Amino acid sequence: MGSGLGHYQPALTGIVAPFGWKVYRAGTTASTNADCVSFAESGGTERSVFWADQQSGGRGRRGREWTSPPGNLYVSILFRPERGLSAALTLGFVAGVALVDTVKIVAPTLDAKVKWPNDVLVDRHKVAGILLESAATGTICDYVVVGIGVNLGIGPPNPSVGLSPGAFKPGSLSDWMTPPPVGEFLGTFLSQLNAVYGNWCEAGFGPIRRRWEACATGIGSTVSVEKGGQRIAGVFSGLDESGAMLIDAMHVNAGHQCVRVTVGDVVFRGAGTVRESECS
Repeated sequence: MGSGLGHYQPALTGIVAPFGWKVYRAGTTASTNADCVSFAESGGTERSVFWADQQSGGRGRRGREWTSPPGNLYVSILFRPERGLSAALTLGFVAGVALVDTVKIVAPTLDAKVKWPNDVLVDRHKVAGILLESAATGTICDYVVVGIGVNLGIGPPNPSVGLSPGAFKPGSLSDWMTPPPVGEFLGTFLSQLNAVYGNWCEAGFGPIRRRWEACATGIGSTVSVEKGGQRIAGVFSGLDESGAMLIDAMHVNAGHQCVRVTVGDVVFRGAGTVRESECS
């Protein structure tokens, strides 16, 4: 298993994983992403899954804290795609599509959506987040670790505290239903991820991009973004081949222009106001 990972054991009960996937479980860890990165750096194999009942140092994008009490899903997955790094980083969208598929299986009546770049919403509440970490040799990907947190049974105690103005509030599946056991949800998710990842490996990002756009919040709505010291307003029209946001912007002198956004503060006006930044 490697140095510092002795608190993980093979998950032999409570979960049914697809063939070829190895699931390791710990009661408590600081960060499943940090553990999975360590495993990757030591030569660990693809489709290895690190699952913890709780985290003492969970984190989201840009170093934000991810509250991690027992009762939710905290998992990180190692991929070694034979791709350039920019292509490999679209695996965040692969995970997002698989998460929406999973929610639709366990709760068919809920309205699950993806939100650019790496969140999942239910009824306009954030229930899941995705964090990617990677390494490359030159432009060729060595590995991508996809970290996922899903609020199944417990949401933040004070969901409005610390939110940016107008941001989607966090929630948990238990706000709408009795959630399945964590291991059952994880097994369903890995089955969906196995299928979507297989499609990505065979056909590239194109089919995944279309599926992501079909279940995305905010497409066709008005957004504004700070880019290069300018505030640009326009319509969120979808993703490009790298997963960047495309905005059909109106410029006074140039007419319509397609603006590509990978980093910036984006405000979704037609689908709720959200401050967002960084594509990966």
